Amino acid sequence: EFRPEEKPAIAVLWDASASMDTRDATQGGAGTVQGAPITRHEAILSLTQDSTWQKLRKRMNVVIQPFSEPRAGHGTDLNDPLVRAPQKIQNLRGVVLASDGDWNEGQPPVLAAAALRMRGVPVFAVPVGSRTRLPDVELLSLDVPTFGVAGKSVRIPFSIESSMPREFTTTVTMRSSDG
Repeated sequence: EFRPEEKPAIAVLWDASASMDTRDATQGGAGTVQGAPITRHEAILSLTQDSTWQKLRKRMNVVIQPFSEPRAGHGTDLNDPLVRAPQKIQNLRGVVLASDGDWNEGQPPVLAAAALRMRGVPVFAVPVGSRTRLPDVELLSLDVPTFGVAGKSVRIPFSIESSMPREFTTTVTMRSSDG
């Protein structure tokens, strides 16, 4: 009989990005309607507190860490915390990932999750936020030419995507770094 000397560990990774301040979560979880919507961060708040994991701490080390904390000009990277978890946490046996899934920076998170699974470390996702996409107009691509000829017009192809519930007219303004 082999008895390991160190406890197995569980990583609880929670999204601290600016998108978690969106007020579209419900108090009782997905599919319930109970009063005014709360922020996504408020919806996962209990997962970020030690008291929630107290019972499990008797058998395992529980490491609670935020990721993608708001910084100017940075988005949410779901891949990085998953890649770093086994490097930072000894004897990792599972990951709980609480996020709105709004990934917009870094490598695809599915790559890191698959790598963890191959090591026998499951990732348990705790999604938060509205099941339907919020109304938005997003700039998908912008293909600016590398040069222009003085006095000649320049075509700049771009693609936008709308998730607005109705037709919406907007203005796209493009500026260079010097205005």
